[in-house]
Amino acid sequence: PRRGEGEEAAEMNPVAPNVDPVLAYQEAAKYVNLSLRQFRRVFIDSGALPVVRVSARRPRIRLSDLNACLKARTVTLTEASAR
Repeated sequence: PRRGEGEEAAEMNPVAPNVDPVLAYQEAAKYVNLSLRQFRRVFIDSGALPVVRVSARRPRIRLSDLNACLKARTVTLTEASAR
């Protein structure tokens, strides 16, 4: 690479390890092993997850929000069998 190319590329695409990644609905559905339709019904349409509007046509889900929602919905084996 020519001199200065690496510096410009680093400025244009900075790596920020403390930034919470965002997922498209399809990626989030795959993460929780659900179909896109089921994911939307369970998490989006119910209002269980906040949506980040990257743009009008690009809604995203924060990974930390998805993990927190999953943690809140997690039950022990004894709780699940009592239902």
